[in-house]
This record gives sequence, structure tokens and C-alpha cells, in this order.
Amino acid sequence: MESQLPLFLLCLLLKGHSGFGRSNPAGRFDLFSAMMNPPEDRLERVALVLDRAMSSPNTLRYLGFYQQMRSSEG
Repeated sequence: MESQLPLFLLCLLLKGHSGFGRSNPAGRFDLFSAMMNPPEDRLERVALVLDRAMSSPNTLRYLGFYQQMRSSEG
């Protein structure tokens, strides 16, 4: 039963975080990996995730993102 727990948690993550793009699931798998793997200290995990996020060259401009959503709705 215990070997099925990571799969169950991965399914919950994939269903529960719809904000990640469906075409490229790598972000969800990175988040799952950060949740399931060492270090055990939560603050160290947060630091690793933030370091990775801050080193990403991608920029999301929230205003532009939400304007695109409104224009596609009608």
C-alpha cells in the first residue's frame, strides 16, 4: 500500500493545481519532486524551490496574463 502513496499524491497534485500549463507538465513534476525528496527540513525545501524559481529566465506579467483571459472569454 505504501508504494502507491506517491502515485496517489502525484494524482492529487496534477488534479489540484490547474494553474500549471497542461501542455508542459514539467512544473508540476518539479513541485512534486521538491515535496517528496530530501531535505527533510521544510525551510530548506522552500529555499531550494525559491532558488530554482528565481533562476528561471521566464517572466509572467500578471496584468498581461489576466487581460488575455478576459479577452478570450468574450
